[in-house]
Amino acid sequence: MSHSSHSPSAPFSTRRKFLACTGGAALGSLLDSGVRAEENDDDLQTISVIHTTDLHGHILPTSTYEGVTNVGGLARCSTLIREWRRQNPHNLLIDVGDLYQGTHVSRRNEGALMVKLVNKLHYDAWVLGNHDFDWGIEPAQAAVRGSNMPVLTANLEIDGKAPGRLSGDSHPFSKVAPFIIREIAGFRIGIVGLTTPGLPYWLRPEVLAGLVPTDPAIAVAAAIAEMKTQGVDAIIAAGHMGSHWGNDDFANRVEAITKSNPDLDVYLGGHTHSDSPSLNINRVLYTQANYYGINLGRVDLTFSRSSRKLIDKRAFTVFMDRRFELDPFVLAIARDEIDVAAEELARPIGTVTQVLRGKYEPGIPNGQERLIAAGIRHALAQKQIPIDAVLHGAFVETDMQPGGKTVADLWEIIPYENMIVTTSLTPEQLVVVLEEGFNGRKFTNRNLIGLDVSLGTEGGETKVQAIKRPTTGASVAPGERLTIALNSYDAQSGGRRFLKLKQILEEPESRTAFHPIETRDALIEFFLSQKQITPESLA
Repeated sequence: MSHSSHSPSAPFSTRRKFLACTGGAALGSLLDSGVRAEENDDDLQTISVIHTTDLHGHILPTSTYEGVTNVGGLARCSTLIREWRRQNPHNLLIDVGDLYQGTHVSRRNEGALMVKLVNKLHYDAWVLGNHDFDWGIEPAQAAVRGSNMPVLTANLEIDGKAPGRLSGDSHPFSKVAPFIIREIAGFRIGIVGLTTPGLPYWLRPEVLAGLVPTDPAIAVAAAIAEMKTQGVDAIIAAGHMGSHWGNDDFANRVEAITKSNPDLDVYLGGHTHSDSPSLNINRVLYTQANYYGINLGRVDLTFSRSSRKLIDKRAFTVFMDRRFELDPFVLAIARDEIDVAAEELARPIGTVTQVLRGKYEPGIPNGQERLIAAGIRHALAQKQIPIDAVLHGAFVETDMQPGGKTVADLWEIIPYENMIVTTSLTPEQLVVVLEEGFNGRKFTNRNLIGLDVSLGTEGGETKVQAIKRPTTGASVAPGERLTIALNSYDAQSGGRRFLKLKQILEEPESRTAFHPIETRDALIEFFLSQKQITPESLA
């Protein structure tokens, strides 16, 4: 359903203020057309659309993937957001998804702190991202209920109904809408939200609880048609999926969306953790503001009041480094939670007696893979669920050094909240599964821990020659059923990297079972129970 509101109507028409807001973008457009800017300045109206994406619970500054430190975080972004709003009170503020998953401070309150912050900062809307469902359906529902603003997605069926079609305010997702319309300075701006359609290839059905993504290009077309009946002057898609430079994949459909919806004016991207200040994709202005608040994005839409036409649109992003102070308003709200989380992360949990290697080698589990497997095995043993082996990989290739460890160290080892799945596989099926990983593309590094795997090569590919029991050295009998544990992400194909595995797990004979135990929690409990991690405890 649509929503409308009026922004402050303070005048913003002097030439100096106009140039400060647009960086001369509209002026250049006018001069190119031979029109004197001085004579037309009062006819122009610029509306700024400020956007964040993939904050992943980061309030304080953090690091880039390349190791650049002291950058990003919502507290730092808020300082520039306030300045931009002061420069131009005619603005919108949107988050494009993956708002709260990713930090301990956010995990411990199931995202409530991040939702509180976007409420206090008066965001106009935020979009449901894939990681916003990682902790299950109930935390996602609580986040939506706690939001003072609409939560957007046009392509996610809920209880078999399209967003905005849920009956009654009592439904936990009643605040989810396909789009909003905001009236600002006399112009109506429509924003349609989109969630990546890749959800079923990352999250178990037990986690999604009936949520079904639909074709985003079709959803955008339907939203545009409805918004046009309500009279909009510009249309923006805020999509939790990003551009792959003309090559769409199962999770990112920007090319299809922009090609089939020429009435789109702007696409705000997300999900792919990329900084894309300004691109032209099928004549649609595309921009994306990186991840963790490391970049903050802004789009300036300049309209002619007399013609009511959008005459210029410019996008850019700003690198959020130490030039920008941390907003004391945000820190005041979050400080207590941040301090408690820091204490919890610093909690000692045990010691490691030897180096645990992180470098991957097919068929030979490294120390970190053995550590994760031991934690999973221990968690399942507490529930009287015996297993034969664990299929898992390490998230990082850096070695874990001997010495005392804290909860924070295990956040480095397991940075994502995956649950545990068990399944019953034959050695023949295990061969298919293992070879799929050994010969896969990027991010398919997995090993079988608990059974010995002998490898060879054939035609340039890695082949499994035998699967043996380590205690006897005997090969597993053909057709024998083995109970294998793995994480829920891999069980859903790991983002279509393990489609053969997903297909095998869906067979009734596999007796695949979901266990709502986070692998990181399992590893923490294993440390606490062992006190000291030795080679024997990982055997």
